[in-house]
Amino acid sequence: MSLSKAAALLGLGLVAAAITVSGLWFTTVSITLNNEVTVLGNPVPAYLLGFAAIYLGVTSFIKLFRLARALKNPKATFSWKNLYEKKAAV
Repeated sequence: MSLSKAAALLGLGLVAAAITVSGLWFTTVSITLNNEVTVLGNPVPAYLLGFAAIYLGVTSFIKLFRLARALKNPKATFSWKNLYEKKAAV
């Protein structure tokens, strides 16, 4: 794998880690302080937003590992068809 690909993967990993850590921090603070957020006029526990951030961070890590595995495949090539053709479910 080239250095530029590794640097891009590292950058994406750092962003995913930052999202996960901020979600953990927000969840902890919200539970500790018993914060609420108003959503459509209804009070909602703020830690639910922290859970959403944690979920996004963890799923980003999973997708990042899939991307890294795909980039290591030497037979993989770029094709515009990959962007607009719908793949069949396997």
